[in-house]
Amino acid sequence: MYGKLDQRTEPTAGVDLASYRLLVDSIPDYAIFMLDPEGRVMTWNLGAQRIKGYLAEEIIGQHFSVFYPPGPLAEAWPEHELAMARTTGHFEDEGWRIRKDGSRCTSRMAPCSATPRSPVT
Repeated sequence: MYGKLDQRTEPTAGVDLASYRLLVDSIPDYAIFMLDPEGRVMTWNLGAQRIKGYLAEEIIGQHFSVFYPPGPLAEAWPEHELAMARTTGHFEDEGWRIRKDGSRCTSRMAPCSATPRSPVT
């Protein structure tokens, strides 16, 4: 995910960040991570580690294009996703992605902008 927490997901008074992190890390079936505006991985949950195969210290700071097979990379698809998220505030895509071991898995990406914007009309 490309963005920051919003009111629907941000911890409220009485919920500390460590508790919130525990909640995110307790979701083993989903890779939940945040990208910086350039597409580099900033956060990594245990579900992402289980699904993608990377430890946090291996993937944080890497560009998220490492998850894409050669075809979408040649078409600059990761950059397209980021551009669409910046322009419209959100973008969703489902397709083949690459794990650390080189195996393929189906994945749904839903990058969203750190500063949600109205779609350009």
